[in-house]
Amino acid sequence: MMPSDWPVCTGFSLSTACLPPLPPPGFGIATGISLFAFSGHATFPELYRQMSAEERPLFGRACDVGFSLAGSLYLGFALAGYWFFASPHTTPALSAY
Repeated sequence: MMPSDWPVCTGFSLSTACLPPLPPPGFGIATGISLFAFSGHATFPELYRQMSAEERPLFGRACDVGFSLAGSLYLGFALAGYWFFASPHTTPALSAY
C-alpha cells in the first residue's frame, strides 16, 4: 500500500483503517543494531580528558573520521549481506531453503 492509497482520516481515530502501515519487517532490529554499534559515545568525555593539551584540538576531527570509517564499513557489510542473501537472484545453496 503506497502513501497515496492511505485512507483519508478526518479527526482523531484509533481504527486501523486510518493508520499508515507498519515499517517493513526487521526495521526495529536493524535500528537497534545500528544504535548499539554507535553507542561508544559515552566514553568520549573521558577520552578527551585523558588527551594532552596539544592533542585536544584534533579530537573533533578524530571523532568525525572514526564515525565516518565505522559508518562506511557498516554500510559496506550491509550492502554485501543484501547482495548475497536478499537479492532476487538465488544461488543453488540458498534455493533449498
